[in-house]
Amino acid sequence: MNMLVIQGSPYEGSFSHTDAQAYAQAARRKGRTVEMIDLSQEGFDLVLHYGYAKRMEDESAPKRYQSMAGPSRSSGLCLPHLAGR
Repeated sequence: MNMLVIQGSPYEGSFSHTDAQAYAQAARRKGRTVEMIDLSQEGFDLVLHYGYAKRMEDESAPKRYQSMAGPSRSSGLCLPHLAGR
């Protein structure tokens, strides 16, 4: 894998989601091998509603993300703006 794109919005169809898709497609057109982590499909709590007081019951997803990030040569993050929430 040459590139890892992380889509961080919990809402499919959001600007961040659309931006991540466009970024990945552009990289593929340039011959890059792209893998994407789409947190809207993973049930990942980006906002951490419980703070750090409660751990995720299943921590296999973050461990998988870490293993995917290791071999990538570059990465792109598409995250929502959460100010004021």
